[in-house]
Amino acid sequence: MYKMDLDKKLYTTRTIIGFLGGIISGLLKWGLPQIGFSIIVMGSVYILTILVAYRIYAKKGIYKLRPVFLEGIGGFIFTWLLIWAVLYNFLVIYS
Repeated sequence: MYKMDLDKKLYTTRTIIGFLGGIISGLLKWGLPQIGFSIIVMGSVYILTILVAYRIYAKKGIYKLRPVFLEGIGGFIFTWLLIWAVLYNFLVIYS
């Protein structure tokens, strides 16, 4: 039961980090020419969340790697891209 709570926290945290990353990417107006840099930044942030999550899971005595790598990846990528695209287009059209 406790593992389920930890998975939900990890998913929520990654979704919020994806949301914040999308805002940062949108405000910096990284468009199509800089899409590679934005993807590198997104990948680096996700790898950082993997390292932090693995340490938290290891402290709790859970050594399964699947939830550490995959839990929240969809929410992270979806919110990052959605917020980035909406904010970027909003700022380009209305600036």
